[in-house]
Amino acid sequence: MYEGRIERIPIIKRGELIIDPQLHTVKVAGEEISLCPKEFEVLCFLAQHPNWVLSSEQIFKAVWNEDSNQFTSVVCYTVCQLRKKLKRPELIQTIRKYGYKFNGYKRGSKVSLIDTLELFCQIM
Repeated sequence: MYEGRIERIPIIKRGELIIDPQLHTVKVAGEEISLCPKEFEVLCFLAQHPNWVLSSEQIFKAVWNEDSNQFTSVVCYTVCQLRKKLKRPELIQTIRKYGYKFNGYKRGSKVSLIDTLELFCQIM
């Protein structure tokens, strides 16, 4: 019998997007989206760093956990697939010559106190 404690990985909420890393599920506006494992990992990585500009190399190293000179095309393809599947291309913005940015919250948008606290706890 296993007596170890299993800790719950926090759910990531960004507007209409809900990512449950524990269950490997993604919902947009209540609709469950089917993603490949690497697509899911890229989305989680980007969503955990909202409004940060992340290079293809940073994303590749974080998700694939290896070095390769093919990182740009692999990440570009994966982001393209994510945009199609999420049907929200504005969520992941291409920052030309730098990388990608997950558009978490826009200035002036209403963000709940719970979302703010969850985001703060994930950063800390």
